[in-house]
Amino acid sequence: MKRFFFTSTLWRIGLLAAACSASACTKTLKPVGHIDISQNTISVGLITPDILLLGSLTQGTTAHTHNLEQPSYLWRTATPNSPITALAYTPAKHQALTASGNNLIIWDTQTGQSLHYLSAPATINAIAINPAGTRALLGLDNHQAQVLNLEVGGIVQTLTHSSPVLSVAFNKQFMLTGEEANKAHLWQLGHKVPIATHIHNDGVTKVGFSPDGRYAITASRYDETQLLALKNPKKITLVHSISLRAMALKAGKRLVDFYFINHTQVLWAYSDHTVEQYDIQQYRTLATWSTAKKQSLGKDNSAVVALGQFQKKWWVLHSNGTLFELGKPQLH
Repeated sequence: MKRFFFTSTLWRIGLLAAACSASACTKTLKPVGHIDISQNTISVGLITPDILLLGSLTQGTTAHTHNLEQPSYLWRTATPNSPITALAYTPAKHQALTASGNNLIIWDTQTGQSLHYLSAPATINAIAINPAGTRALLGLDNHQAQVLNLEVGGIVQTLTHSSPVLSVAFNKQFMLTGEEANKAHLWQLGHKVPIATHIHNDGVTKVGFSPDGRYAITASRYDETQLLALKNPKKITLVHSISLRAMALKAGKRLVDFYFINHTQVLWAYSDHTVEQYDIQQYRTLATWSTAKKQSLGKDNSAVVALGQFQKKWWVLHSNGTLFELGKPQLH
């Protein structure tokens, strides 16, 4: 198992200078509009070009495949009134996965019908599907991540961790897992040990890959977001770090979700209702939005749940069922 670190003082000085210059020239934008899409409390959401999924605390999952005015399907949980804990979707197979506790259901998004009911050995915290739609990776509360065969069923592989697995990602070549014990791991299908392990200072709550597979992103709760170069699996390098420690101490700010606009630009959604458009090659913020909605009795107490593109528009979902439209990102 390989651990990788980056300690260049010059790099850190340059990063601070870039962050200051970026913040100085970036003004905060307002969303172009919002829709109250659900009256339920949303526990987890997923926004993709093909489908919008809203997982609620007690009412299952609503799926929008055509428009925002009317849900296409309402999918109930295997156990009534149980919260949705994770969602995933594969356009390759037109299937969605919904998890509630340790129960997993596979749905046909073209007909709305359930295809399979599966049971995991522990609560499912996160789900990822490979691009071909043939494998699913489950992050579990029992210190495991499991690879499922979505075509014939069964567990293909079990990845052992030292703590609950909070986040997972899957691309053509690799898998990423983030665990409560401040670690992010890069795996290869069929290998029993990680190719590399990266140490954070808090639980790793979000991981993912860039569309071209050149980069991996790992984000830890109230700590920092790391950008890792994957040019060679045996030589993985940390190329950039965005620290949230100061904001975390002040206001509890953390990264909730991210979504790639293209190969070089990504949207970050934060717990303080802000969204940033970020260039991962120039290491600078291009635009910032605030999605806080002022309430009659004070601040917006809803939480940011998900970020993504649906029907060629960019949206941010809040836990109170409000969906904010950001407007078109500035492409540079």
